[in-house]
Amino acid sequence: MLRTKIIVANWKMNLGVKASAKLAVDLKKSLKTKSEVVLCPEFVSIPAVSAVLKKTKIKLGAQNVAGFNSGAYTGEVSANSLKELGVKYVIIGHSERRQFQGETDEIVNQKLKLVLQIKSLIPIICVGEKAGEDGPTILKQQLSATFKGVKLESKQKVLIAYEPVFAIGTGKALNPESAFGAREFISVLMVKLYGYKTWLNNFVTLYGGSVNKDNASVYSRVAKFDGLLVGGASLNAKGFKDLIKAFTN
Repeated sequence: MLRTKIIVANWKMNLGVKASAKLAVDLKKSLKTKSEVVLCPEFVSIPAVSAVLKKTKIKLGAQNVAGFNSGAYTGEVSANSLKELGVKYVIIGHSERRQFQGETDEIVNQKLKLVLQIKSLIPIICVGEKAGEDGPTILKQQLSATFKGVKLESKQKVLIAYEPVFAIGTGKALNPESAFGAREFISVLMVKLYGYKTWLNNFVTLYGGSVNKDNASVYSRVAKFDGLLVGGASLNAKGFKDLIKAFTN
């Protein structure tokens, strides 16, 4: 089954509003690909980037979402508000949220359920082990808890981004053979949870962790991922375009 490749740019807290809008403009002018490209700026930059991306095929994403629909939750941003701003994809459970904001698998599960209630939003669930941890054990723990009690409608898309924590921002990407093994483990586990047909129709797998234009192709050809979650390598228009070309060709 041929899948549309999905490349997600997570700009984290690296670009201000003006810089985010400028990068979006540069990509809008020159990016030509049949792949689904998603830009995830800071919350405060979402309106500016959204305005740039109108009438383009580039999609808008958010780096996080609240675990509540509304209420007295100072500093949080709801899924409904993101939808109003034109957001299509939402990153949930990134390892940096887990590390610095204390997010747990239970919180990720709560956020996933809320996002899935809004049919126009697509969640990107981040999973991955730290250095010294057993990958299969951590992946089983994270995915089993994240999808506990989660029901999916027919072809309701969910992205699972495998990001070994020790590879994020270190310049030491996981070798493609090990990445393939992790992808296969995720596949088998999700088939057990939801069945083969749902796995095939609803789920998309991404790789993330020090991916760049020089190593991107192996995560498609060798590791067999459907897409990428890109950090630092997405902060430069030319470099990001070269990465997309390498992964999709």
